[in-house]
Amino acid sequence: MRAGWGRWPNTRFIEWVMRAPFAGTDHRGQVRVLELGCGAGAQLNFLSREGFEAFGVEGTQAGVAASQGHAPDATVWHGDLTDWEPPHGMTFHCVVDICTLQHLTRMNATAVIQKALEWLEPGGYIFSMWSAGGSDAPREGVPAPWPITATEIFDIFSDIPVRTGMESVIGLDGSNRQHWIIEGRKR
Repeated sequence: MRAGWGRWPNTRFIEWVMRAPFAGTDHRGQVRVLELGCGAGAQLNFLSREGFEAFGVEGTQAGVAASQGHAPDATVWHGDLTDWEPPHGMTFHCVVDICTLQHLTRMNATAVIQKALEWLEPGGYIFSMWSAGGSDAPREGVPAPWPITATEIFDIFSDIPVRTGMESVIGLDGSNRQHWIIEGRKR
């Protein structure tokens, strides 16, 4: 893992969580949030510090170790997202993906989203970020992201009503990265 990577949560994710209806509850400790591909645990650490019950699933042992180091109050499982299942039929109030599913094939990403919707409580939320192009440079051992289109978003998330938006981020190297922000709520 890159030095310093994963210590700070995604700012767009923080903004979304803090305006979500479940953030205003007096019972944050009963709100279970699952991050798919939690990497080094930045989002999990934020969620735990804000009083939520934070969970993550990560495909690499290095990521699991980093998550456990950065987010000691979170529960992190090791597993491949394409065949992982929560223990004991556990369900969640929110499922989060910060640019992880974009590294799967369309078929696998769709299958993971379908499973995530099964793990989501009725009325639960989903938040996802996907590459929309730009220069998201591939890293060693990580498949390059496929830039999703608006049509694909609505196909992949067809079982849940979603809202979308676009975020542009200028990298330190001057590159322009664009991400789709996808928000939905299970009926």
